Amino acid sequence: MRIHLFVADTDADHIERVARSVARCPDISLIGTGSNGSHVLRQLSVTPADILITEVQLPGLDGIMLIRDLQKQHNGPAAIVCTGFYSQACVARARACGAAYYMYKPLDYNRLPEVIRECHRARLEDAAQASQGQSGATEPGLKRAMRALLRECGMPARLTGTAYLSMALEAASADPALVKNLSKGLYPVVAERMRTTPACLERALRNAIYAACERGGLDARFGHCPTNREFILYLLDELALRCPR
Repeated sequence: MRIHLFVADTDADHIERVARSVARCPDISLIGTGSNGSHVLRQLSVTPADILITEVQLPGLDGIMLIRDLQKQHNGPAAIVCTGFYSQACVARARACGAAYYMYKPLDYNRLPEVIRECHRARLEDAAQASQGQSGATEPGLKRAMRALLRECGMPARLTGTAYLSMALEAASADPALVKNLSKGLYPVVAERMRTTPACLERALRNAIYAACERGGLDARFGHCPTNREFILYLLDELALRCPR
């Protein structure tokens, strides 16, 4: 099954580089491009796509409103926001409107096909849940937010460390005191649940964070490769914003 991709951006060079990055991928097909948000909305209403890559700042209809309106359509595309404009408020708006992923220019175009595939897999999973009467809207909000946040940080679900981080976030959200001392608090609790040792858990988290840094998923957030504690605290703060109690 080919992944149908559409790119909405006013930067012709960016569009060309996206096109080159997916041209060598037999499973990804670039079906169209556009530079005006209103025109893109009409195009995608006629020719649906699986994945939309969009800039925030578009004439006619900005990228975030474009995502919002596409989400109202049946089986709308998963949206990847690629922009040189960064602000927490903008990220929050994009996420609230249904963005699946947020990337910052200049991109690592070699990594882009992997991000596209990961977002497509998540879209198919959500569709499968919906067909079984278990739509993403009924999935616990914390788990949905965790899955999206880890994807944004460059941590695909297949990484062992990603599964460990998900469990660590669940445990720390339920009992924030566990984060005060990772070695004596969070690690032993999560290791027991995951049937591993605290030392193996710590290494898996470290490897997942290193992998995310190599993919560029953490550059805009930290400017360096964070420690396990820094990263877990960051994730907990983000989850608190996305899933206020």
